[in-house]
Amino acid sequence: MYSYNRLDPVRRVLGYSFAIDSIFKEIAPKWWWNMHDEKKTAKEFRTPHKSDEVSQVIIKKISELAKEKGFKLLIVRQDFFQRNFEYQTDLAQERVVAWCKEQGLLLVDLQPKLKQLFYENTEKYRSFFLPSHMTNQGNLFVAQEIWNQINQSGDFSAH
Repeated sequence: MYSYNRLDPVRRVLGYSFAIDSIFKEIAPKWWWNMHDEKKTAKEFRTPHKSDEVSQVIIKKISELAKEKGFKLLIVRQDFFQRNFEYQTDLAQERVVAWCKEQGLLLVDLQPKLKQLFYENTEKYRSFFLPSHMTNQGNLFVAQEIWNQINQSGDFSAH
């Protein structure tokens, strides 16, 4: 099993820095994530299951827990940062979104709006992202879209 203690002191200390983390995960990911010895560590990060299948199992369990505990579940698809000139669609995400719709789950799918923004105002689109996280502007966009969905759906109205 993967253990944080297996990291050498350099990665343990520098890992707290967002800037250092962003740099090293790009230039030396195997070393940074302690995967340099394929025989010893790579299997710990693999699963024989497809990512969309794993996501569906997790969402199903959370959905069951939500029903059991009496709270509403809202799934948000927050797409990943696009580095290319053409917008790339993640097919596993597409399968999860389709499955959520089939299950009748409440879903805010931000991908169509982000894709449109990518082509219409690339500068604004890029202002929503850091290399691996959203910026304050991006988080505000996501929060506003969630708020709009909640208000439009009526499924979250107070009783």
